[in-house]
Amino acid sequence: MSPSIYSGSGLYFLALVLLLSVSVLVWALVDLWKSKAEQNTKLLWTLLVVMVNPIGAILWFTVGKKANK
Repeated sequence: MSPSIYSGSGLYFLALVLLLSVSVLVWALVDLWKSKAEQNTKLLWTLLVVMVNPIGAILWFTVGKKANK
């Protein structure tokens, strides 16, 4: 019988990864909508962050935030 990822510590690991992913997503979206970027830019970044999570959030913090100051 093979060990299941959905039992024991594997389940806790998945829950932690999910929690971190959602936290970074929310943090990026709040930071994005508080920025001084134009509305169209905010909308495009929002779509990118939500559709390509967590890479979109990382891109916002590294590229988008600096470009929209």
